[in-house]
Amino acid sequence: MKSLEEFRTSLKEKLVELHWKQWSALGISSHVEETKHIIDLEALIVSSLLIGNYDKRLLASSLEWIKKNKEWVGASRIKQIGKHFTKKDKQLGKSLVHKELIEFIPGLLKDRAGGKGLEKISEEVIPEDYKRVLTKLEDRNVTTAPVIQKYPLLQLYFRGIFGINARTEIFLYLLLEGKGNSNGIAREIYYDQKIVYRVLKRWAAAGFIREETGKKETLYFLKSGRDLAGHIKPRGHYVNWCKVFYFFSRLLTFAATEPWAGDSYLLSSLFRDVSEDAGVFGRYFDILFPEGSLYEGEAFFVPFASAILQLLDRINDRK
Repeated sequence: MKSLEEFRTSLKEKLVELHWKQWSALGISSHVEETKHIIDLEALIVSSLLIGNYDKRLLASSLEWIKKNKEWVGASRIKQIGKHFTKKDKQLGKSLVHKELIEFIPGLLKDRAGGKGLEKISEEVIPEDYKRVLTKLEDRNVTTAPVIQKYPLLQLYFRGIFGINARTEIFLYLLLEGKGNSNGIAREIYYDQKIVYRVLKRWAAAGFIREETGKKETLYFLKSGRDLAGHIKPRGHYVNWCKVFYFFSRLLTFAATEPWAGDSYLLSSLFRDVSEDAGVFGRYFDILFPEGSLYEGEAFFVPFASAILQLLDRINDRK
């Protein structure tokens, strides 16, 4: 990878592939292998609204899946995660996803989808071919019901036990991370901290988890609750897919938007701004990102862009 154009093309292809791999695991027919990583359904849904700009078949298939399997979707988490994508990016001067698109999903869950209000949005914001997918949903029989016993669908598996609520997300977080406090867990799972705190206190009182109060924070650990996982052996860390998807989608949006689209120096500056987040995601998947202080100006572009693509390859189980 040597040029900005090559980076933009590869980033788009690999990001689209990531979405297909996750939807394939959920039951959408595709030409790619299923992901091996645990999926966050609501984060995938919201991110697919953005990636649908680059692959209308992915958009249409995901909406069909939502319509047929709405009993597994958490409307409140769609709204909370949607806020992350609809906030205005100061550098771009716009949001990554229009709020009307986020509002479309709860309507779809209630069989009220029809694209109401979308006709008022300019084609520059939402292209006409995109609107047509939303307003003319077709049953193309490309989806099946999810097999929730699959490891990537652990979220749905535990929703089958706890329901679509904070308890599922808290349990999954503790299962993968081993411990956490109410504030930290709430930020990662996109539920109100008060709700998370009440669940943790009740579980601790019941002996389901262990509570340890220190000088600075109170931590919670799985205790007998681990038995609920049965034969399941957790692999890796809890991944905040909302932040991961937002990170990659934001990079792709910048790489496709002037003046960054034609200036590797400007994109290198953006890379320096996001290097801390990149390092966090790299640790999720054992990818080391280059230090910006070792490179001057646009010399940082190629090594950082290469690490970005390597990270996506690792997430896509290619390397």
